[in-house]
Amino acid sequence: MYNYGLVFSYNWANTYWLTYNFTFVIFSGVAAFVYWLGSPKTSYDKKVVVALLVTINLLALGGLQDILYFVFWAGGLPVNNVVWWWSQWKGIFGTWNTLLQLELMFGTVAFSVLTWSLALHQKKKTCQYPL
Repeated sequence: MYNYGLVFSYNWANTYWLTYNFTFVIFSGVAAFVYWLGSPKTSYDKKVVVALLVTINLLALGGLQDILYFVFWAGGLPVNNVVWWWSQWKGIFGTWNTLLQLELMFGTVAFSVLTWSLALHQKKKTCQYPL
């Protein structure tokens, strides 16, 4: 569309990004709520609910969807000297490129893995009675 005169504007982009990211917030809430409804509602289940909320929002915030688009549909990531002008991070930091996007995405994936490892970790039960 940009070849036909569409001009990028932060006026519409900010509204789009807010709506787009809010969709992930709502989805994470629905996923966590549905899990909670079907669970036995133990402390373990509370941790899983939090892990679901955190993971879905982190991966969306980290731009996993952009990486997946480029890798699977666009034939590869843009070269590093291409500024990701469509990213909300460019508006915040003044520039944004593939390397920064990959660092953010891998950071959010690592934090998600940490979140799940903490959520799924259970203390080993010890025998309460002497043998």
